[in-house]
Amino acid sequence: MHTRSLLILAVLVLIPQLSIAGESAEWCDQRWGRLSAGQGGGSGQDYNKLLAEWQKLEAKCKGTGLYEARLATVHVLLGQYAKARDVLDPILRNDKLPGNYRAMAEMVRLNADSREAHARAEPDRKQLEAIEKRVVKLIEQHPHYSPFYLFLGNLRLELGDYRGAIGPLEKMSRFEDGNRWDVYRNLTIAYANISDYKAALRSADEAHVLNKGVTSHEEFMYACAIAYAATGNIGAAKDTLTLILNKKPHLQSDPRFQQTVQKAKQLSGGKFK
Repeated sequence: MHTRSLLILAVLVLIPQLSIAGESAEWCDQRWGRLSAGQGGGSGQDYNKLLAEWQKLEAKCKGTGLYEARLATVHVLLGQYAKARDVLDPILRNDKLPGNYRAMAEMVRLNADSREAHARAEPDRKQLEAIEKRVVKLIEQHPHYSPFYLFLGNLRLELGDYRGAIGPLEKMSRFEDGNRWDVYRNLTIAYANISDYKAALRSADEAHVLNKGVTSHEEFMYACAIAYAATGNIGAAKDTLTLILNKKPHLQSDPRFQQTVQKAKQLSGGKFK
């Protein structure tokens, strides 16, 4: 499963006021909030306009770390990964940059490198594994910065390290900003893939409470169907697969769908038909 859709604008958290440029970083962040309103992602967003408007604040906000992180964010959203790194690398060499601002800049740097790896027809696994090692080190340096845990959990899920994904995703869920449907969606998938089916269903319930639309996500639904079949709830397993087919009929011929049906049959002792 590819987890390319980490919304960069969403993972950059607000940081306490600190004056290290013409204006306070808090003032600059308030300006960012106004400029980026409605720029949460998706096609049709005018990131070039956002970039131009944000660059007008360079004289007042440059050097905060926050300015550079936001600027690099827009470059990443525009697919300008080299430009993002050119913005971030000098500020990251600043030994006086406060920890939270450094963590923010490092998070955008990770997103730039990850999205660049995914820009290929097939993601560069070696590059993703190198990024994984970096984020592990960053968590050691910034253990209270929640976006790193979300990023690491999602990346490990993509790499097929389901057991390794659980720890950071569970940790993320305990942060104040961690009660997110996508965290529980991915925990459902991870738990199902290590055969902890009761934990998978608990996470699935949390995901569904937070976002009913999660039932349109096929990997989530496959995980739920397998977990239901393994715990003896054959009716729920069938209903789950029927629901995802009703939403996405083309999945009938998807090898992953067929594999899920076969595994459900196996786990149910042949009761799933």
